[in-house]
This record gives sequence, structure tokens and C-alpha cells, in this order.
Amino acid sequence: MINENITNTVGIYIRVTRDRKCYSLDNQITLGTELAQKAFGQIVNVEYYVEEGSDSVTQPQLSEILCDAEDGKLQAVITFDLSRIDPLLSVSLKLVELFHEAKVRFISIRQGEYDTHKSKATYNLLSCFSKLQHQD
Repeated sequence: MINENITNTVGIYIRVTRDRKCYSLDNQITLGTELAQKAFGQIVNVEYYVEEGSDSVTQPQLSEILCDAEDGKLQAVITFDLSRIDPLLSVSLKLVELFHEAKVRFISIRQGEYDTHKSKATYNLLSCFSKLQHQD
């Protein structure tokens, strides 16, 4: 439940798969929470959106975090890695665009925030690779 009295609400999107131990649930929660507190201070409301399993077709928590972003309930979305949003780079990048359209910051623990000039250049480069990947 989102606390309306706290001005900064951050959604941490976590997707864990059984076959990838390096992306453990506890590790993603800890790193995401630490980053949220570092970026927004100790007084931050953190909402966790957890997907379990490797099925990227049905992601109800991803749908929920997108709705919360579009409804203005979140100031930022944090995830461990861009690939945690979706294994397909093209889909992940499209979702990042949707967060930006909702005026929500998107921060990857591994890649950093997708809003600076440097990250926009990286984002554009990844988009090119994504298009090539899609064509193959």
C-alpha cells in the first residue's frame, strides 16, 4: 500500500528465475532498497513488485508497476538490470520509454539511471542493437 504522506515513492521491480542464482530475490531487494535510500534519502516509501519464474509472457507485477507509474504514484522505478524487465532488449527499452512518458525516473542498479546524456547515448546504442537483434 502506497503511503500518501511520503513524497518520494519508489517502485522496485524484481524478477527472479530459478536457474539464475546471481539475481537472488534477497540480493535484488537489498541493493534496490539501498539505492532508493541513497537517491531519495532515508524517508522514502518503497514498493516491491516481485515476479517469480522465467515466464516473461505473463508479468502481472510489471503491469501493476506500469499502472502505478502512469497514475503518478511513483517517482522512480529501480530494477537490478535492464534484462530483469524483459529478456528481449527491444521490449525492455520500450518499457523504459513508457516510464519516461509517465515522468518516472528509471534506474538500473547495474547500468545506472536512464536520463543523463551519457545514458541516453547508451540507450540509443542499445536501441540500435535491439533493432538488429529483431531483424535476425
